[in-house]
Amino acid sequence: MTVTVKVLVPSKLLEPVPTIQYSCLTKAAIIDKCVVMNVSDFATITVDIVIDNLDDPVAFTGGLFLQKLLQPLESYTCPEIAGFALGYQDRIITGTLGSGSCSMRITGREIS
Repeated sequence: MTVTVKVLVPSKLLEPVPTIQYSCLTKAAIIDKCVVMNVSDFATITVDIVIDNLDDPVAFTGGLFLQKLLQPLESYTCPEIAGFALGYQDRIITGTLGSGSCSMRITGREIS
């Protein structure tokens, strides 16, 4: 068994529609840290994070669900998903609601 520390989701601005950010297609993975930040200095924004399986539609249904309201310029480290193990064909889906912008970065370990 090989364990590789890596950035699962590089720093990026999140889309307002449900979007797949990471998929375990050939390996398992463990989430070590997930940080989201409202980069807007004027608006609150809601961030949705779902961990589900490839067999489910790309939407905010089923699986592990986290919804967090962020104030302007607020950063949040998501302890709810730290240590979560992703199995074969599991994926991370995100989306936002609000007029601002939100960034995200997830680090973890891939296991093969």
